[in-house]
Amino acid sequence: MHNHKSIYYSLITLTLFLLLPFITFAKTSPAKAATEAPVPTLYGDTAVNGDEAVSNEESSDEDINVPAKGKPTNKESQGQGTSRRSRVANAVHELLAIADRDGGIGPQVREIAKSQQSSHEEAEKALEKVKGRKGWVKFLIGPNYKQISLVENRLDEINKQLEELKDLRGKLSNPEDSTLLDSQVEAIKQLQTELQAEVQDSKKGFSLFGWLNRLLSK
Repeated sequence: MHNHKSIYYSLITLTLFLLLPFITFAKTSPAKAATEAPVPTLYGDTAVNGDEAVSNEESSDEDINVPAKGKPTNKESQGQGTSRRSRVANAVHELLAIADRDGGIGPQVREIAKSQQSSHEEAEKALEKVKGRKGWVKFLIGPNYKQISLVENRLDEINKQLEELKDLRGKLSNPEDSTLLDSQVEAIKQLQTELQAEVQDSKKGFSLFGWLNRLLSK
């Protein structure tokens, strides 16, 4: 297996060497539009150049906010992660409050609540690394399968912990706490669904050696 990996790495290195001039050209070549002269645009009976036309359009549409379409930007992705962390913290806070009120299974609920927070934090950090991979690197060797696997493992842990909470629900002495626990379990499930969706999205797209990267990441 070691010899196989050496061959695989050598193949990738050779390919990167051959493709490096094209990657460098793509990243450094000036945009074609920047070298072209502005095209005059006719407004009524007056011809203005492209820059003036853009200026006029911006001034007339400055109060219109058009939402961008497509995939979330890095800042939007970071905002989603921050939002999830906040929601996890709220859920954990409620679970810890239940643990404080119930002397019987309180310690078990407390332990699960702490594990939930730890698992979610590790999953978010791994997901940030997955999203941080450069587009051209992803095209060559695919997504960061090692970190994707880490996120999926943490999601499995979260799911098992939720099942444990469900089992403990019937042992709570206060019916109101049972209802509160149900709501926190549902909130965490929603977070789990969001994380899973982002992981699946990160796997999409074509790559030259993604299959090889995935094999070596196991």
